[in-house]
Amino acid sequence: MLLEQWDQGDQSEDEDEFEEKDILPSGLSSIAAAAKAAAVSSAGTPASGLPPKDPFFEVQKFVDYSVPLASDGSPSKVIAASVSSNVMFVATDNGVVTRWDLESDSKLEMPVPKNGKEVDKVVTLFADPTGNHALLTTESTQAYYLVAAKKKLASIPKPRHSIITCVAWNRTEVNEDSTGPILCGLANGRVYLLLLEDGRQKHYKRVYEVSPDIPIVGVQIQQFHSCETDSENWWAIVCTPQYQYQFIGGPTLEEIFEVDEESILIRELPGDRSGALASLDQGKNLASIAQMTNAIVYIGHLGLSTQSAGSPVTNQETFMSFSDLGLSDLKVPLAISLTEFHLILLYPNRLLAVNQLSKEIVFDRSFSSSSV
Repeated sequence: MLLEQWDQGDQSEDEDEFEEKDILPSGLSSIAAAAKAAAVSSAGTPASGLPPKDPFFEVQKFVDYSVPLASDGSPSKVIAASVSSNVMFVATDNGVVTRWDLESDSKLEMPVPKNGKEVDKVVTLFADPTGNHALLTTESTQAYYLVAAKKKLASIPKPRHSIITCVAWNRTEVNEDSTGPILCGLANGRVYLLLLEDGRQKHYKRVYEVSPDIPIVGVQIQQFHSCETDSENWWAIVCTPQYQYQFIGGPTLEEIFEVDEESILIRELPGDRSGALASLDQGKNLASIAQMTNAIVYIGHLGLSTQSAGSPVTNQETFMSFSDLGLSDLKVPLAISLTEFHLILLYPNRLLAVNQLSKEIVFDRSFSSSSV
């Protein structure tokens, strides 16, 4: 087991200027970010307060969603949401999950089975990058799988007795009917490999565990071609609030966890708590990842070809301290997201964009609770 602490004083940064315009990703990495982004309206202004002719960012109300009514006829509340590939998944507190195709404006509403006589509210909700699959967990720790091709919400037997806190989707082997092998991180510190196909759970295995009292807050996976072995390999990153566990191997995703502890690279981040993970996609590949603690946001770029077990998955690492950004007085953000050149920070009533190179706040949008 290799334990590595990052030295924030030795960072590699590209000083080249750029003019490309950032676009907010269609699927912000967190439930909170997706829900807020869907509700806030009006164009934003940069941190200087001067509205540019062609702003880098705009926050617009792009959906007009009417939530299903509760049993007593009163409006229900949105408690979880996720957006991918112009498909929006919404869970409401009356026990209904809606899949909304924003292009065709078609909606599919599915009731979540009750826990006895009580509504079993959704706690977490995750959509895959294609918008064809979704996983959710309820208060009773029951997990459900939603596949668009089957138009139904199906319970899956495992994992149970804990909340799914994060999902690493398979960008290589996914199709309309199958997720391919994926990873799920749980609140009890365990990581499971799942294969969901034809609306059912086809494979299930616990592949890793950190500590029972430490939640898994982020997981990511990627297949890549290894120049060393001239074969297809996998890497995986498993995140807790303060640590990253990095795995490299293959040829299957399951096999990368069948290694001795010395082949696992463990990295410690400054600070503690939170630990939320975000990623930037480029086609079927991940370009970079970001992990947040209560002190910093770490950004690492991905570009594997020669790495082997025990090697770092990320390179060109950058640290952004909340104190250096002048944000130390604020609480830890609800969520983070990445664009090619910027880091997006979501607070309960504020949305910020930070330039990754200059580390300057280039967009600052405040909103009241009445606008969301």
